[in-house]
Amino acid sequence: MKVVEIPHSAVDNSSLSSSNICLLLPIFHNGTWQSKFVELQTKDDILTNTIWAYTQLENIFRGNNDLFDLYLDTWKRAFEAYQVAYHDKDRSSNIFWLTNACGQPKPRPVDWPARSGTGYESVSDGKTSVGMDRTDDIKKGIYQVLKLGAESKPINQQYQIKTALISNIHAARHYDEYLTSLQDVVWALDETGLAKKAGELDSETPIYNLFDGIISFTRNHPRDEWIRENFQF
Repeated sequence: MKVVEIPHSAVDNSSLSSSNICLLLPIFHNGTWQSKFVELQTKDDILTNTIWAYTQLENIFRGNNDLFDLYLDTWKRAFEAYQVAYHDKDRSSNIFWLTNACGQPKPRPVDWPARSGTGYESVSDGKTSVGMDRTDDIKKGIYQVLKLGAESKPINQQYQIKTALISNIHAARHYDEYLTSLQDVVWALDETGLAKKAGELDSETPIYNLFDGIISFTRNHPRDEWIRENFQF
């Protein structure tokens, strides 16, 4: 037998062309969580149609307000569970398990493995922040916004450069800790290195927003009129 090392490569899933693919949608009904399977049908062209799933979702939800309302209700409940669970680890709703790792389940299942010493094993719930909420991403984003702004806004005469933090959801868990104190910061270039007050700068010195906007589907903080007009979710 000869061992052959194969490099990473894209692999076609041949079953896509013959399987009826469904979207599993959790729905809250009569006080309990249930599952609804929404048919996406069969992927017709597995080689070139790269936006098939998006097209099918658009076709399914367009004109079907009842289905969209179910989807939106699930999304809102999941988002609320994501926020609440960070503070009090409320495991009373099944939606908790969709948005968070389990930590140490309570009550402990009889077959849940024990840990050496005291206590019992847990599945880490320390890396469940998403989107802008990931603290490493927040810090990197703040630097990138400042770096891009400082290197482009003062010198670009052809375009009006906007700098913003953008994500699907806002930093629901870490906004106050990382962004509240920075969201209204403005800056200016002072080559003398002596100015202590704005009045000590030349009256024509331009000032710039650190963030022209902090943008997401769930919360916006615009400081620029163009941002405000074009990102009214």
